[in-house]
Amino acid sequence: KQKTAYEIKECDWSSDVCSSDLSTLSTLTLTETANMQPYDIGYDGRYLYSVANDSASPSTLNLSEVIRIDPITREVRHNSLPIEARYFDIAIGPTMLYSADPMNGVVAFIDPTTLDVSNTFVLNSSGHASRLAFDGRSVWVAEPDAHAIARVDQLGYIDEFPISNGISTPTGVLFDGSSVWISNGGTNTVQRYTP
Repeated sequence: KQKTAYEIKECDWSSDVCSSDLSTLSTLTLTETANMQPYDIGYDGRYLYSVANDSASPSTLNLSEVIRIDPITREVRHNSLPIEARYFDIAIGPTMLYSADPMNGVVAFIDPTTLDVSNTFVLNSSGHASRLAFDGRSVWVAEPDAHAIARVDQLGYIDEFPISNGISTPTGVLFDGSSVWISNGGTNTVQRYTP
């Protein structure tokens, strides 16, 4: 007897991870330290990645880590991120992870295999780095305090673009394949930016 579609696991057929595999992660402990709190999560088709911060550490000693989760084997791997930064957001490219420290305007490039930081870049303005999106070549960063978005390429070259037309404080950024979308929670508006 041939199985119907309802009898077959719901899967992303381009990967070996099924949605039913991902649903069991709700009970998986992501951090080894009780004070570590996961913030953002991303998925590359094989692994889930998260960044976590130590909520109990004093503000002068910021502790962050990057986490890789294998949804099939349930293996969780951790690596500390550089001290003096608190990373909150994560974006995934084909060969690199990107994370942002919103307080210091720092973008970290992280090797997804070793979970080591390969490079960090400080944005030109004094703005915070709040959210990230990867466009296939560069990572885009929303900078609310600078009223701008920034594009950081693989070599660390940084372009910053002031935002107008109602989006004066970009709080989110998304790449849809051709355009960058910027959100502003304060004015409940969204703007499309085509590089």
